[in-house]
Amino acid sequence: MPAVVALIAAVVGIASASAQGPLSPDQPPPAEPAPGAAPPPAEPAPPKHQRLWLAAPRRGAVGRGFELVVRRSSRNREGRYVARLCSAPPALGWTCRRLVLGDGVRRVEQHLRAEAPGRWLWEIRNGKQRIRRATRIAPRGRLSVLVTGDSMAQIFDHYMADGLGGAAAVRSEAHISTGLSKPAMLDWVANARSQARRVRPDVTVVFIGANDGFPMGTPSGATAYCCDGAWVKEYARRAAQMMRSYRRGGLGRVYWLTLPAPRGGNFRTVFGPVNAAIRRAAPRVRGARVVPIDRIFTPGFVYRDSIAWGGRNVHVRQGDGVHLNNAGASIAARKVIARMRANRIL
Repeated sequence: MPAVVALIAAVVGIASASAQGPLSPDQPPPAEPAPGAAPPPAEPAPPKHQRLWLAAPRRGAVGRGFELVVRRSSRNREGRYVARLCSAPPALGWTCRRLVLGDGVRRVEQHLRAEAPGRWLWEIRNGKQRIRRATRIAPRGRLSVLVTGDSMAQIFDHYMADGLGGAAAVRSEAHISTGLSKPAMLDWVANARSQARRVRPDVTVVFIGANDGFPMGTPSGATAYCCDGAWVKEYARRAAQMMRSYRRGGLGRVYWLTLPAPRGGNFRTVFGPVNAAIRRAAPRVRGARVVPIDRIFTPGFVYRDSIAWGGRNVHVRQGDGVHLNNAGASIAARKVIARMRANRIL
């Protein structure tokens, strides 16, 4: 059985007493107690903040149940007591629910099952008291990472696999010359559903958009032409559908890279709206994150062949002025992997 960590934390509430206001001129002064009379009974002190314990396993595994234990630190079981039990899965924010210890109940056990690998956080919020624990959930086998997209994903996928090493099994599926606005060549919305079923990735990394810019049909039957607001809206809708597929009902996490500014040509017309659509789509899907590499390679969305990196000037673009070269792809992969660590996936 996993080791259980239990620490005691306490916060003492502040007792406040109400002061008497000034006497009215028509109000008689309070009577003096008679000599030898017993003093009046003292008012009961406000209850102090109840102290709680939280115990959680240090380790667990995907699909395997485990137990959180919350209990009062005192043997006094009288009264109904309410706190909040909160959880933060990897790459997601906090969600909380009420936890009730009924009259006569000293401890409550929560039987849970984590379906996403990584470091999960638990927290009891008891007024000003905070008790936090962490459980490392191991994946089934190795962490499954899917790197997918168009030709932008090539080379980059190699550095993702190299950077993750033995920590993950990386699968690459790059489809050259495809795009979300080119479903006649490859319907990416349908392809994302297929990939999610086949690969069942814990993490999906998407790098795509260099071949986009084509007119798109919308659900209303209208046609959106590149690259006005209607086009960005439709691109964002398709990207969000893909993100939801890769999320796999909450089991997966998604990282979607923006496009660095190109040197010129029609690419300059398309890349900015594609990035705008990606940034519009991700907030709609819990567990989907944008990795803004355009700000690393092309600050202000101004094309650069080289960037300052690690104290030196590094050439990061291929000769076509669109794709990242080996050095650039390596930097982009490091940024994604750093995000995965920061989000407690690794």
